[in-house]
Amino acid sequence: MTGFVAPQETVRDSARPERTVYAITDEGRHEVHDWLRTLLAQPRQEYPHFAVALSLLSLLPPDEAVEVLRRRSAALAGQIEETRTTVAEARADGLAWIYLVEEEYSLALLEAERRFVADLIESLKQPDYARSWQETMGDRT
Repeated sequence: MTGFVAPQETVRDSARPERTVYAITDEGRHEVHDWLRTLLAQPRQEYPHFAVALSLLSLLPPDEAVEVLRRRSAALAGQIEETRTTVAEARADGLAWIYLVEEEYSLALLEAERRFVADLIESLKQPDYARSWQETMGDRT
């Protein structure tokens, strides 16, 4: 990690102690660009808590699973609305779209997860699922 930044100057503001200002080097800029290219180009499997919870979903009775997933859906709806509002306000203030791309990505993920949860709820409400859950888990609850 050495060589990515270098001291540029030492400054003193009023009565505060001296501080050193650093600048990125050409090597540091090259490293950041390589890292960024990798992050943008390579999908990476990440394991969020929700995926772990989904792997254990069958432990809950269908009615309870539906209820907790409805709460998640409501929370997602709130996050979606908050993100939309943030983006709309930033656009109204004239912020260029490139500075909102992270929020747009976040919004797309939230919307996709909410659709997934809605579909999952519908699947859990099907009589076939309830019957198979009862046969598998009924005597262990």
